[in-house]
Amino acid sequence: MVAARRVAEHPVRPRPLAAEAEARSDGNGWRSSRFGAWQGMPAGPNRNAPTALVERHFPRVTAGICTLCALLHWFGTERAFGALEFERSAVLFHGELWRLWSGHCVHYSAAQLSLDTGVLLVCGTYVERRLTRGAMLVSAGLMPLAISLSLLGFDPGLQSYRGLSALSCAAAMFAFCLRWKEQPQDRWWILSAAALFAFEIAAVASGRSAGLGSLPPGISVAWRAHIIGVLLAVLGYAVRAASTNARATARTRCG
Repeated sequence: MVAARRVAEHPVRPRPLAAEAEARSDGNGWRSSRFGAWQGMPAGPNRNAPTALVERHFPRVTAGICTLCALLHWFGTERAFGALEFERSAVLFHGELWRLWSGHCVHYSAAQLSLDTGVLLVCGTYVERRLTRGAMLVSAGLMPLAISLSLLGFDPGLQSYRGLSALSCAAAMFAFCLRWKEQPQDRWWILSAAALFAFEIAAVASGRSAGLGSLPPGISVAWRAHIIGVLLAVLGYAVRAASTNARATARTRCG
């Protein structure tokens, strides 16, 4: 009776939703570590440190790229594919520079399209939810260009190229780097995935494997493009980390 009376005398008022939302944030838009388990935030000694996951927005850039590739494949013609694919002679001697971007959006087969877009959709979504919209748009514009220019310079034997595989490898590597930093307990499976990827690249390069995607006769996997995508992703992550550290140091000095 005494306990019941005390509850009646001091009722617990429900917290407004706005106040609850504010309690989950430290005022800068970062989710509190108290709710880190369901938000995918790190726990442990550094759980109060803000992470790069600002909001779970819809990955418009990643979904847009995958949708564009699917529409081109299912409604395009072989003549259109030939006009869009990366072709060395057309770029160098005819100035068809759009091929530096459009070559990544056309595919040889439905199996290749499914594999490339599946990897990009999973890994690209993970990355996009940790970058600002502007940074993702810039990356989506610069990465295909950097891969195509690298192929022009470092793979002179490659005459034509189609597919999102290089971009998918870049997205996967960038996602691995982010996960390595955010969740140290997951580093064992990141290393395992990297080892499987390296084994597949070695098998394709040595001619012992034709790759996972089904390609027409006479078409081989451009494994150098995959390596270029991985290296560019590592470079991009290093630049991003250096920029973040520089901004944090500048704020510390100003404070």
